[in-house]
Amino acid sequence: MKIAQLTDSDLIVRIKNGDEVAFELVFYKYKGKLYDFVRRSLSEEEDPESIVQEVFVKLWMNRAELDPQQSFNGYIYTIARNEIYGHLRKQLTRKKYQEERYKFVHLTERLVLFSLYEVFCIWILTLLQHLISYGEFSA
Repeated sequence: MKIAQLTDSDLIVRIKNGDEVAFELVFYKYKGKLYDFVRRSLSEEEDPESIVQEVFVKLWMNRAELDPQQSFNGYIYTIARNEIYGHLRKQLTRKKYQEERYKFVHLTERLVLFSLYEVFCIWILTLLQHLISYGEFSA
């Protein structure tokens, strides 16, 4: 049987044994489908390529755990779904961080302005007290 005619189960057995050609066949068979799946889950500004790449990196790194008796399609889409969730969690965390940082920066700016205003008022009051004490200004 030619390698191109192998079933997913046969390819998984070969990948599990470190066969890079079998892995390449699986990559070309699934990359387009995974790309579309990931793209539909992300906003239009985001490129799904890195997530798809991470799916295949995890597949290769965890090849010893592959079970040829289980649905490979379900396995690879589960990895993709988990990568999407992880990506969205990071994105949400980053957004919350940016919002909190924005609030902190603006609060700090307001506090600095208030402090400057307070220092200015104290300076004016001190100046007025000196002028009054020297008789140069009458209240």
